[in-house]
Amino acid sequence: MNILLQTILDAAVSAICWYLVGYGLAWGDFNSGNPFISEAGYAMKDWSMITTPSGAKGRWSDWFFQWAFAATATTIPAGAVAERFNFNAYLAYTIFISAWVYPVIVHWVWSPKGWLSAFNQTNPLFGSGMIDFAGSGVVHMTGGLAGLMGCILVGPRLGRFDSNGQPVDMPGHSATLVVLGTCLLWFGWYGFNPGSTINVVALTGTGSSNFFLTSGRAAVTTTLAGASGVLTALITTFVRHKAWDLISVCNGALVGFVSITSGAAVVEPWAA
Repeated sequence: MNILLQTILDAAVSAICWYLVGYGLAWGDFNSGNPFISEAGYAMKDWSMITTPSGAKGRWSDWFFQWAFAATATTIPAGAVAERFNFNAYLAYTIFISAWVYPVIVHWVWSPKGWLSAFNQTNPLFGSGMIDFAGSGVVHMTGGLAGLMGCILVGPRLGRFDSNGQPVDMPGHSATLVVLGTCLLWFGWYGFNPGSTINVVALTGTGSSNFFLTSGRAAVTTTLAGASGVLTALITTFVRHKAWDLISVCNGALVGFVSITSGAAVVEPWAA
């Protein structure tokens, strides 16, 4: 029950934190802020006057879309520390990452004012800035590193290693749920990557073809990356263990999706 409660609280706590301070730190008014954080939009104050990431004024869907990314980054470490975290400690972590850590990183990389941002036209890092189209680094690496630190702090699960220090296999209790979760994530990634154009139709009524092309490329490269991850995991696992491994195949798909997320809009299909 503890891990299920943590999952629900990831969504609930991140939503409130994103509303109160997260969005304001990350985006605020799209054209305001400094290289470290933004300076407006806390608790959605003066929302109708705020320029959102899509370029519109007070667009509600922009807040919702960006919160979904925040919730994703927050929930990634849950599996890494499953059954080993005190509930109070996990609640404190959820607040900290969704109210401070993740929003600051978002501002650095995606805001036109961020010091790492490829959209920074004043002084981009190394002349180009960091290109992360849909969050391989901003979302998944942030959550992954948080999970790694959690693992280091709390150590392995009881029974994970034998008396000689060798790892003990701990298979999941339901391969069916693993496959179901993988299929849901595969479907959801089409909102994550192609949807990261923010707009599908240009606000000015012209230039919409660029959004169509970018979303289309992201959909194709996302599909190919996930499929390549599946086949790569299938083959490498068979070579190592002389058996077909369903769980490794599912993990391979997710590795492919995460890997393509930053470059989905710019890589060629063969490179996906």
